[in-house]
Amino acid sequence: MREHIKTFEELIDESELSKYFATIAVIGSASHKRRGKMEDFDVLFFGDRTRYNPGQIIKANYDIIREFKLKLNENGLDIIPFNLMVTMEDRAYLSNFNPNKGDALFHNLLYLDVDAFVGDGFRKGDFPKTVEKDAEVLKGDLDVIYRPEFAKEVPLTKAYFILSDAMSCSLTRGPEDWLSWKLHNKNSYVRKHAFQEKVYGRKAVTIEDCFDTLKELDKITA
Repeated sequence: MREHIKTFEELIDESELSKYFATIAVIGSASHKRRGKMEDFDVLFFGDRTRYNPGQIIKANYDIIREFKLKLNENGLDIIPFNLMVTMEDRAYLSNFNPNKGDALFHNLLYLDVDAFVGDGFRKGDFPKTVEKDAEVLKGDLDVIYRPEFAKEVPLTKAYFILSDAMSCSLTRGPEDWLSWKLHNKNSYVRKHAFQEKVYGRKAVTIEDCFDTLKELDKITA
C-alpha cells in the first residue's frame, strides 16, 4: 500500500489534471502511519467549479485515476476504483481483487458542492470532522471547500455522478459484458431523463460516448 500512495502523491505533484480540483487529500486509515498494512485507501477530490464545468471535472477525475492505474501497472500493482461504498464488495469480487498480488481498493470521493461534502456519512457533519482529523492534503486546503462559490448545488448533479460511477467500472478488471451493460444502461438513462431522448435497442456505448454526454450536460447546466 505504501507504494500505491507514494505513486499517487507523485502523480498529483506532476499531473496537469490536478488543476481541475480545489482540494485533493488522502483520508481515512490510509493517511495513518500504519497505512502500509491497509488494503484500501480513500481519496477526496473537490472540484474547482470557479474555473471548470462539472463535466470537465468528472472527466479529469476519471483521467487522473486512469493515469494512476497505468503507473501502478508498470510496477505490477493495480487498483480497483469505486465511487460508492455500497459497490465496493461487488467491484472487488468482479475484478478478482487480491491484495497479495498488489491490488488495492480505491475509494473515489468526488464532490462538487459544500452540501454534498458536509452531508456525507451517517450523520450530517461527521464526515468533515473525520477528514479534518485524518487528511493528508496533497493540493489546496480543506478551508477552500467551504467558500461561498462552492455552496450552490450543481444542476443535474445526479446525472453527472451516475456517469462518473459507470465510467469508473472501465478502470476495474470486471467482465467485458458487465462493463458494456453498465455503460449502455447508465448513459442511456441519463440521456433519457436529461435530454428526453428515446433509446431503442442495446447500442454499444464507449467511454467516449460518456464524455460526449458530459459535454452536453455542461451546455444545459452552465
